[in-house]
Amino acid sequence: MKKHEPFEDDGRTIVDMSGVEMPSLFLPRKPRQFDPDNAPRENPGQERPWEEPEQLTAGQKFWVILGALKAALLIGSVYLVGLGLIILLMVLFW
Repeated sequence: MKKHEPFEDDGRTIVDMSGVEMPSLFLPRKPRQFDPDNAPRENPGQERPWEEPEQLTAGQKFWVILGALKAALLIGSVYLVGLGLIILLMVLFW
């Protein structure tokens, strides 16, 4: 059996956990955003270009919505077919 070696702490800090708090069990709240240097960002609009309303035209927005709906329906149909096959097999074998 392997002998347990004593743990030796070398004193290095990997992550400062002083700002981390335990969440409240009874009163949930939104977590605070922690910014260590509290510096304003240079170009906030360049970080999320997809959120700019003037980027897409009405027709492009329509096709983006239809594409997302198509993807969701394809994924949902795979689950429906799989569940239908499971129910069919259960009915046939019982």
